Amino acid sequence: MAMKLATGILLTLVCALNCNQATVAWGDVFAKKAVAQAPAGENPRKKQNHLAGVTPEREAAVMTFVKQHHPDLVDLLRNLKQTDQKSYGRAIRDLFLVSERLARAQERDSERYEIELQTWKVKSRQQYLTAQIKMSDSPQLREQLRRALEEQTELQILLLELENKRLSQRIQQVQKNIARLQETKEKSVERKFKQIVHGRPSKDAANPSQTPVKRPAKGSPKASPKASPKASPKASPKASPKGTPKGTPKKSPP
Repeated sequence: MAMKLATGILLTLVCALNCNQATVAWGDVFAKKAVAQAPAGENPRKKQNHLAGVTPEREAAVMTFVKQHHPDLVDLLRNLKQTDQKSYGRAIRDLFLVSERLARAQERDSERYEIELQTWKVKSRQQYLTAQIKMSDSPQLREQLRRALEEQTELQILLLELENKRLSQRIQQVQKNIARLQETKEKSVERKFKQIVHGRPSKDAANPSQTPVKRPAKGSPKASPKASPKASPKASPKASPKGTPKGTPKKSPP
């Protein structure tokens, strides 16, 4: 009887551990579809590996997570592994997803992570107590369930207050940006207008000491360099007529 009670409690918890009951529902739908499409004389359930995706590393990670945050589930998981491997595999996969989601939340936002972790712990305890009440009701269990529900509501308020605080900070920052833009609106418009119309100052304008080299326009003939004056050759004396000795004056006719 105790074993059946423990198994029933954990099966109820499995459906709510990851806050996603549709996961279980869709798994049942796919299993039924596989049976309907299987050839005659072949039962796919016999070949189905209920521990697919459950590695020793994931089992160890889940057990560590459960021991730290909800120790009551440890013995239930061990018993479920011996009695119902399908439900055990589903529980390990869902709990592993929970631990991974919370780990990512811790990396992103430590303050929000603490609230989400406490919320999961209270939600898990609430589901645990709900399953116990369905199996074996008692006034003590009902009182514990009431306190768990109150704590869960308080955590929801804390989470909303955190979101409200951060939204207020965001609104204040946006208002500061609006005021700053309104104060500098004219100067900002004039500066952007000049940049668009006149362009940004060139490097030469920024450093006037460097005189730009003028380049000839494309297609214009290049100016030929002036030839340096060469030494002019000495004027050679005019040759005298043939037969007349050089330097002899001409005789006038009689």
